[in-house]
Amino acid sequence: MIPIHLTGPAVSSETAACFVKLAAHIAGGGTAITCLTGFRGAPGPRAVVHVRGTVTFRLPHRTLRAHVLIVDRFAADGKHARQSLTGTVAGGGTIAGGGTYVEDPPGEVKASDLRYRLTLR
Repeated sequence: MIPIHLTGPAVSSETAACFVKLAAHIAGGGTAITCLTGFRGAPGPRAVVHVRGTVTFRLPHRTLRAHVLIVDRFAADGKHARQSLTGTVAGGGTIAGGGTYVEDPPGEVKASDLRYRLTLR
């Protein structure tokens, strides 16, 4: 099992392949690049947003890629959210986890505390 902890803000951009691309710091070293490719719902007060895409974990000694499904549940303020993430790791394995983050304005992550567990086969 490989634990991954994302902390702090994320840098947001767009590409032809990703309607939102987020680059976030991995505690202990590395970067997580999340490419969101599909969604249902929109951030807002008490909203539930379903997102799919890929996450590439650029760790100090290896790179891992996962296809993920994310469910974000927003608080009454429409900015604070709790994330739940599941998916499969390229080459065999699973990823699961989640945590909290602040998104303000939509598409811009100001703070995060997200913890994932990657299990490789």
